[in-house]
Amino acid sequence: MSSRKRLCALLLCVGIALMLLVSSAYLVSVSGHRCVCHRDCEICEAMNNTEALLSGFLFFAVILAFAALMRMRRREVNPERSLALALPLTLVGRKVQLNN
Repeated sequence: MSSRKRLCALLLCVGIALMLLVSSAYLVSVSGHRCVCHRDCEICEAMNNTEALLSGFLFFAVILAFAALMRMRRREVNPERSLALALPLTLVGRKVQLNN
């Protein structure tokens, strides 16, 4: 992986982590909100949107963790297959696959 791709991936991870941290801090800061108007309350709407965002990221994180675990398990079960998938589909790569 090139250094530019690593930097972009790192910045993306930092951005997502900051967004989750700020969203959680916002929910904590407005947790004592007592709605008086019961209609068109901007704070209640913002809280609902933030909770939906956090639950969506939680669902995505669970799916991503499950996929990573399944991939690790597949490599433990059949390491030759993971090596074969890593080889390029060139003539030399195919010859190496045949030699294995």
